Amino acid sequence: MQTDAVAVAVKYGFPLSDPATVRAPSPTSRAVTGGSESFVLFPGTGAVQGWSTNDAPQAVAARPSSLEEHDRAAIQYFASKAGLVMSEVGEVIHFAGYRGSADVGGPRQPDQLIGFSTSLVRRIGGFDVVDSIASVELNARGGPVNLSVHWPAPDAQVLSGAAQLKQIVDGGWLPSTNKRIGPIKSVRVVLHHSLADSAELHWSTTIRVDYDVQRGTYQEFDANGNLVNPYKFGPVPTSSK
Repeated sequence: MQTDAVAVAVKYGFPLSDPATVRAPSPTSRAVTGGSESFVLFPGTGAVQGWSTNDAPQAVAARPSSLEEHDRAAIQYFASKAGLVMSEVGEVIHFAGYRGSADVGGPRQPDQLIGFSTSLVRRIGGFDVVDSIASVELNARGGPVNLSVHWPAPDAQVLSGAAQLKQIVDGGWLPSTNKRIGPIKSVRVVLHHSLADSAELHWSTTIRVDYDVQRGTYQEFDANGNLVNPYKFGPVPTSSK
């Protein structure tokens, strides 16, 4: 288990300007702050977060000229610095950040481009890993300005459990009518793991039912059709049938 936040920041190429100060550890995190940035390591899960102030050298440096350029740099960064397994990348999502302003009583000024960010959606063996995070904002030199990575190594047992659940879903399983909360949009198997600030890393797999009610409405079920909390980690669920 890595507990040295400074060493991990160096590994990720995250700058720490002077004076760099190691903060008192919390039960689940180790943090270090620089003159204009902060970096946090979560030893229990291996997750990291780093962010810079708007006037940090890496933040005021030139930025990539387009979302496409940023995506290419981000993928290279995740592969080389973060050590992610790129075959697990299911989708690349990007955003452009803008800052607007207006004088008091005057017209609004044109929005100013701040920079770009790229995030990765994780998919292993056809299963979405819904809790994994890989997001970075880079400058034109390829240096991270803001960073969040939580991409733990997969658990073989949970992948086996996911395959068993998929057989149930492929067989036409649907939740009982009295448990549904709306029209069903999709039924799929997903993988879960502990959130970044957890003391220990655990995995689980569930059947996720997405509903056509409003965006982000879903329920999680086990192999026996019971509603479950995927973060109350226990044995990988298998069917009793």
